Amino acid sequence: MLVTESKHTFAFSKDEIAVDEKGRFLATADDNGDVCVYELQAQRLYKKMRSIHKNQWTLAADEHAASLVISAGLDRQVIVWDASRGSPSAVFDMNAELQAFKGEEEEEDAANEAASANQLVNPPLAHTVATSQHGRLLAAGIGNGDILLWRSIRGKEWQLQRRYTGHRSAVACVEFVKCSPGLLLSGGNDGQLALWSADEAETAAAVDKPQSIASSVDMWQCESFDKINWLTTGDWQGQGNVFVSGTGHASQEQGTVAIYTLA
Repeated sequence: MLVTESKHTFAFSKDEIAVDEKGRFLATADDNGDVCVYELQAQRLYKKMRSIHKNQWTLAADEHAASLVISAGLDRQVIVWDASRGSPSAVFDMNAELQAFKGEEEEEDAANEAASANQLVNPPLAHTVATSQHGRLLAAGIGNGDILLWRSIRGKEWQLQRRYTGHRSAVACVEFVKCSPGLLLSGGNDGQLALWSADEAETAAAVDKPQSIASSVDMWQCESFDKINWLTTGDWQGQGNVFVSGTGHASQEQGTVAIYTLA
């Protein structure tokens, strides 16, 4: 199906949009840091959340809870919003969250000094966020190549449970695999795609100390792109697939979408 003209036109923020599973609400983000939620059927502003982010990079709407909106910015913050109240229910600063792994990072740096010599040191800006299908897990891909994973413990309380490491540069996008909810997929500026196990975190209780995980279920270099810009997953032709767009290293690959089958 080819859509030739828009059904409705809204004049609001331009950077990022997300729609809840039932198509009732549209969340938007803009560089000024505002997060807006629109009621689509009524075509009206439902809630506007202001002035916490210094700027905006990305956001996600929880598929099963229309009132839950997650935003992330280049100010190193990930914010969980209660859209029904128009206020944040949790604010995470990436520098503060990474302090939980400070001792491990020092040991890793000492052990991998030679290996890390070719890796650029990037600040932990929050580039991408995603929620699991049941809304219990929240993942954020950040500029230093890590992925942080929080779990909803009691209502609106979130706890950092895991850090996935493996990308050599910033994580550009993350998504919980639609056809296999126990898996988290990530794509990076290093051109790599990685699958991570999130099964245990989905059912885990509160933890005393978050866990650092370096071994992915699978990781592969995308041959079509040097840098991953976006990815999504879904069923196509009866199989689970990953759809990837990015910046290619050959001119003929610009504007293409690579499709991988999940075995």
